[in-house]
Amino acid sequence: MALLSLSARFACIALSTALVSLGCGGKVVIDREPSAEEPPDLTPPPCGRDPLTAPPPDDAIGRLRYGFASQWRGMATTPPGWVPYDEYPVEIAFDALGRYEAKCLFDECVAFYYGTPSPVPDQTYEIAGVLDDGTGVGKIRISFASTSGSVETGGLAEIRMSEELEHLTFAFLPSWSGKKIEPVRYDLRCVSE
Repeated sequence: MALLSLSARFACIALSTALVSLGCGGKVVIDREPSAEEPPDLTPPPCGRDPLTAPPPDDAIGRLRYGFASQWRGMATTPPGWVPYDEYPVEIAFDALGRYEAKCLFDECVAFYYGTPSPVPDQTYEIAGVLDDGTGVGKIRISFASTSGSVETGGLAEIRMSEELEHLTFAFLPSWSGKKIEPVRYDLRCVSE
């Protein structure tokens, strides 16, 4: 094999550079960011309520409890500076007996920010009342079954339900901590059948 002269080597390098800059030849692609996963489906699920059990329109607490006990999908928003997400998609099913199942639709995430991501029997909630401003209040039990095994009670506040019972917003407060912590806010939807 013959050795190329120095000038021939420079000519080859110049030709290769020119071809690459014109879009010819091999390209090196550096993927600095991992490919994004498919975004989660945020289509509101069917609410799943039995219309025969609906309370009378003038029963504010009964209407809030009836509307709350549904399947919901939407977004949770954490206070500024919380990690790993400022906002994350969730799916929550509250039943009429006071139990719930909740999941974050991202990996490495828990729907109520605290607790275990798996459904366990200790996950319960209660709508306790309706305030003069029309918002509801209640409490929710968060299970730490996958870590300490404890169950802690947090607060539900600013519960608002749309007239059609298809849009729910509320604030979750980890009140067991004994510290003044800003709430995680939920904006959820379902579709009446």
